[in-house]
Amino acid sequence: MSPFSRRLSIIRALNIVPILTICLVFILAPGCRLASFFQSGSSIATQIAQPPGEEEFLAQNYQAATSLLSRAAGQGNIRAIFYLRIIYEHGLDGGPIRPQLAQLALNYLAPRYAVLEELAHISPKNQIPLYQTAMATLLYLGRGQKPDLERALGLASQAANANFPPAINLMTALTMSAHPEKTKPSNLSVSSNLSDPSDPSNLSDPSDPSKPSKPPFTSFNYFNWAQQGAKNKDVLAMGNLSSLYRRGLGDHQNKYSAAIWAHAAATAPCPSVRAQNDLGYFYEMGLGLAKDLEEAVYWYKLAAARAYPLAKANLKRLTTKKLDPKPTTSLVPIPAMVSDDLEY
Repeated sequence: MSPFSRRLSIIRALNIVPILTICLVFILAPGCRLASFFQSGSSIATQIAQPPGEEEFLAQNYQAATSLLSRAAGQGNIRAIFYLRIIYEHGLDGGPIRPQLAQLALNYLAPRYAVLEELAHISPKNQIPLYQTAMATLLYLGRGQKPDLERALGLASQAANANFPPAINLMTALTMSAHPEKTKPSNLSVSSNLSDPSDPSNLSDPSDPSKPSKPPFTSFNYFNWAQQGAKNKDVLAMGNLSSLYRRGLGDHQNKYSAAIWAHAAATAPCPSVRAQNDLGYFYEMGLGLAKDLEEAVYWYKLAAARAYPLAKANLKRLTTKKLDPKPTTSLVPIPAMVSDDLEY
C-alpha cells in the first residue's frame, strides 16, 4: 500500500460518523466536567496529534494529565483516549475508579485498529510504542479483533523494550497469560539476586531487545517485567509486583516484600486504589506487617471511598462484625478479599 493510500485509509476510518451520539457527563477531577469524547467532526491532525497531558501522564502526574487529556479526548484524539482508559480503569487521578468510562474508551479504539496499525508504520519513532500498546491491548482483550495472544506479545514486547510504561505493565499480564501453568505458587526459595526489591541493581533487563517479536518465557519473565516497571516507580507496576510476591509467583514468596510494595503504591502521589485495599488486607491478616485492624479499616476506607468494590466488601465485613482482638487459632482464614488480576 502506498503512503498516500495509507493516509487516505486513516482519514476514512477516523471520520466514520457514529450511529449513535453518546453523550455523557462525568467527573474527571473535583469541579471538572466534560461531555463525551465521541465526536466525529475533528480534523485528522487533531485526532492523531500529541495531546496536552501526555508528558504529564508519562511523568505520573495523573491529576494534571486527566484535566489536559480530557480536552483532547473531547476532540477525538486517539492518544488522549488511550491514556484516559488507563486513568479511568484504575482511578490514577486519585478519584474513584470508572470502569464504565474505561470500557467506552476501549469501544472508541476497537473499530480503529486498522488506523492504529497504519499509524504505527508512518508515525515518528517516539510515538510508535503507544500505537503498538493500544493494538496489543485490543488483541489481548479481543476487542474489535480476534484474540491473538502471540501477536499481542510481539507488539507489546517492542513497545516495552522502548521503555513505554503502559507496555511494561501489559507485558506483565501477557507473559503470565501466555503460560498459566507457570503461575502456580512456588515453595522455592527466593533467588539471592532478586531478594531485595528496593535495590535497583537487582532489577534485571526483562528481555533481549534484539528479539522483540516474541520474548522468551522463563518462570521469572512476568516477575522481571513487574520489577522493571517498579524500578521506574510506576504505581501500577509496584502494585503488580506486590501481588506477585503475595501469591508466591515467579519462584518468589515474600510477604514482607509484598507489603512493602503495596505500601509504596498506596502512598504514591497518585496512589493505587488496589494497593490501598491490599495494604488493608496485609494489616488485617498480619502478612508482612503487624496485625492491626484499625489500620486495616483505615486503608479499606480510603479504597472504598474511591468505589473499589473489594474494599467496600472488606470494610463492611470489618465494621459490621464484632472483631476479636485476640489471636485466633482457627484454620479458616478471614475472608478478606484482594484481586489477583494484574493492572495495565
